[in-house]
Amino acid sequence: MRIKSFKITDFKPIKNIEMGHLGDIIIIAGANGSGKTRLKQAIVQTLQGDPVMDITIEATRTEEEDPKYFNGSSVEVKTGQPNQTLNNYINSRKYGAGKYVGSLVQIDSNRSIQALKYNPVNWLAGDPDDTNGPGNYYFSAFSGRWQNFVNYIHQKSASRDKKLADSLKKEPTKGEEIIQKNPDPFQKYKKIFSDLLPGKELIDINPAQPREFQYKDETGQALPFQTLSSGEQEVIKVLFDVARKEIKHSVLIIDEPELHLHPTLTFKLIESLKSIG
Repeated sequence: MRIKSFKITDFKPIKNIEMGHLGDIIIIAGANGSGKTRLKQAIVQTLQGDPVMDITIEATRTEEEDPKYFNGSSVEVKTGQPNQTLNNYINSRKYGAGKYVGSLVQIDSNRSIQALKYNPVNWLAGDPDDTNGPGNYYFSAFSGRWQNFVNYIHQKSASRDKKLADSLKKEPTKGEEIIQKNPDPFQKYKKIFSDLLPGKELIDINPAQPREFQYKDETGQALPFQTLSSGEQEVIKVLFDVARKEIKHSVLIIDEPELHLHPTLTFKLIESLKSIG
């Protein structure tokens, strides 16, 4: 899905905004206090079933045009009038196997992370991506999603280790084939890290001892994740967060994407997000 047009009136401090014929990437700029964050809140609130604005949602894939979803190429929502068609569609979104298709991703400006709690992994719990989750996962606050991610990736790595051990016990002569069938889930994030921060390499995690991520710098010294600059941490956290679900056909809203970032990192962030989904 995508936002085709919207109109919002008397949503303080916003007096009136109307936009149509929207493209794939929209940048809304303005002075502090002009209502940019409020506009984001209005979109999220409306897509959650409490319309505070007029909005037209356009289908971007054939499935969405099905009678059980949009029943056409678009769905129109009016201020103050809950739209059951859109509500049913959003509630139908389920992500499994790490996928997230046809919903909303919101990244709020409050991306400061408090002390993380690292949960011990459950070696018998299985792969966390084998369980379907709600289609409104990315409606929640970013800081909570990062806490969830660090425990998720340790649990997923533990599940992979157990699969390898169990498979090798059954077929000890097929070690290489078994490893190829069960790739390391952390490699995806290591590539994002090294592509974004040349000369730095994320160190493999040990699910038996969940802890803060570490990386190697140009000298080969192992350093904790928190020694990265605030801007580097910001971009890595955002990209790890959205890469987790293999997002496709979704509306992605970022409040203050340039927060803490040098212009070069801002550009890299936007280019990386464009390549996702």
